Amino acid sequence: MMPSAFLARLTPARRAFAAAAVASVAANVLSLAGAFYSVQIFDRVFASGSHETLLVLSVLFAGLLLAQGVFERIRGGLMAEVGRWMEASQSPAILRSAMRRQADAAADLRDLATVRSTMTGQGWTAVMDLPWSPLFVAILSLVHPWLGLLAAAAGALLLALTVGLDRWTRSQVRASAPDLVRAQRLISAASRAGDAVEAMGLSASVAATWAELSAPGQARVHRLARTGATVQVAAKVVRLAAQLAGMGLGAYLVLDNHLTAGLLVASSILLARALAPVEQVAAAWRSLQDAREALRRLDRTEAEGAGDKHSLALPDLAGHVAVAGLSLALPGLRRPILDGITFDLEPGQCLGIIGPSGSGKSSLARLLLGLARPSGGEVLLDGLPAPMFDHDRFGSQIGYLPQDVQLLPGTVAQNIARFRPADPDSIVAAATDAGVHALILSLPNGYDTLLQEGGAPLSGGQRQRIALARALYGNPRLLVLDEPDSALDAVGEQALVRTVAALRQRGTTTILIGHRMAAFRTADMLLVLRDGRMERFGPREAVIRSFQARTGAALPVDPRRHTLQTAEA
Repeated sequence: MMPSAFLARLTPARRAFAAAAVASVAANVLSLAGAFYSVQIFDRVFASGSHETLLVLSVLFAGLLLAQGVFERIRGGLMAEVGRWMEASQSPAILRSAMRRQADAAADLRDLATVRSTMTGQGWTAVMDLPWSPLFVAILSLVHPWLGLLAAAAGALLLALTVGLDRWTRSQVRASAPDLVRAQRLISAASRAGDAVEAMGLSASVAATWAELSAPGQARVHRLARTGATVQVAAKVVRLAAQLAGMGLGAYLVLDNHLTAGLLVASSILLARALAPVEQVAAAWRSLQDAREALRRLDRTEAEGAGDKHSLALPDLAGHVAVAGLSLALPGLRRPILDGITFDLEPGQCLGIIGPSGSGKSSLARLLLGLARPSGGEVLLDGLPAPMFDHDRFGSQIGYLPQDVQLLPGTVAQNIARFRPADPDSIVAAATDAGVHALILSLPNGYDTLLQEGGAPLSGGQRQRIALARALYGNPRLLVLDEPDSALDAVGEQALVRTVAALRQRGTTTILIGHRMAAFRTADMLLVLRDGRMERFGPREAVIRSFQARTGAALPVDPRRHTLQTAEA
């Protein structure tokens, strides 16, 4: 088995694990005190009739019992502290990795919680106690071989029930997973489109489809639960039967003068101690297996995220963008989304990307920022391949306004400042550049207005303008705006044009994407996409003249709204 990369990150806690192991040794050794006390009571105190001996033995046993409790409390406290440290130290790295890979961060955090709860809970404690079961069986064998054989047989039967249930469980889980995943995806998609689903009366149909998809998986889950309960009852019956059999066998040996009464009671205690860890592991087996699977997923996540980490000692971002032979193809599509895109932008230049819907504009934006990997060709940002770009370091020098705007729960100021510590002047400057300062002041609490998930209660247009301010925050060196004018009025468009012009003067490389946009007046270069290919690319005026020559249009720029016509017809 390959070493776990995730467990390797837990090496700072190895001293705590070692101390817990020492406490476990002490607690298990002290647990023999009960058997010792029983032997002394039955074989010495009853024989001598000495009250003083009884008092001394009882005080000694009470002290040993107290010490056992102290060591078990130390072990539990150490493991709880390890769990707290694990949650605090590993959660940020897992969140960053999930967001970098655009994966489900909640699922990764659930895996971390599964590993943490298992490693610091009763399941792991049972695993730490399990190696002591053979010792107790060996001591029972010294008392009498038949007692040792009984304990070994009962322990083996408990383990066989546990392993058998696990193998059957895994096959049932694998069989039911596809059905349950499809049903869950349907519900998740329906929840995201809740308004449309409710408005068109799709709720009942969605619920019926979900029930149909999930029925086979749910049937297997219920059958799994019933079988698991049956096996747990069987394991409990085996343990109780073994203890009763031990008492009966011990009584038989006492009658034949092979054991004393004290050893009979002591053997019952030892038998219970020998089987208890096995039963606890059997009860926690499912959680142990869940933790193992969660650990494998975390290791896989670690391996996938490792390829995205290239913390090279590079200077600040200059904004040079070079694209060569860029293509993007997805399985199942007849033609590539992008094919053979090539251009070069110097720092401070402004590129306008236009084209009809579905021409690949937004996909190109994501490739330019290293948010997706191309099928062919490459994107270089200051000479570094975009998929290797260190966004943790350079993200503050990049501004991005996606087509699908999402704001995070927090204040308006926090969203604009990208949840980084910031001075109010920088936040207000970004809002002013985006033409949204007055709008924010009109909100109930101004910049301190608290937003919910997605940006509620703001309207779609208000969310986009605040997201534009977030993109402009900090005077980025590379700015990518995907249809930033879709919710702007004439005043907002003019503010955007002025802002883009000012950014160019500061040396910001700007990429504007849209169908028609007044800000294209500030563009140095125009790129026209159609069906994922470059239909036109070059200086703005040259592209405009090319459209005039091809379409015969008097002016490709509408003087009423200063919008560039793309001749989509």
